[in-house]
Amino acid sequence: MPRLLEKHIHDKLKELEKYLLEQYKKQHPQKEKNYAKYEKEFKRRFRKARNNLNPLIEQATATLKFYRARGDKPTLKVDQKLRLLLLSQLAGKSNRMMAYMTRLFSLITGIDRSYKTIERLYSDPEVEAALFNLWVLIL
Repeated sequence: MPRLLEKHIHDKLKELEKYLLEQYKKQHPQKEKNYAKYEKEFKRRFRKARNNLNPLIEQATATLKFYRARGDKPTLKVDQKLRLLLLSQLAGKSNRMMAYMTRLFSLITGIDRSYKTIERLYSDPEVEAALFNLWVLIL
């Protein structure tokens, strides 16, 4: 008997959810999207972000000093690491694909690294500190 009552309650909740969804759709009709306006606005925002990003990255990394013990020195500066990480996130590509893309754009950026280097950026304490500074500056 309890199983039957549970099924009945579940069915009633589904009916209520369906009714509420229909009412919501009636009260809030979906607006037609103007894709031309959306593309134009996205392009404007992207340009603005691109123009503001370099000075922000420089400011976020300028005051960072790190203690290094013995061993190999990093081949990338902190600002380059941060740019590479942000570029990777912006592109939305896998680490391997980003490594191929960096080779393609190495003439412009001067950065040509393997996918493993890009993968290690996510756990690099220097990049974390720079990213935190960037976040604070943006806020």
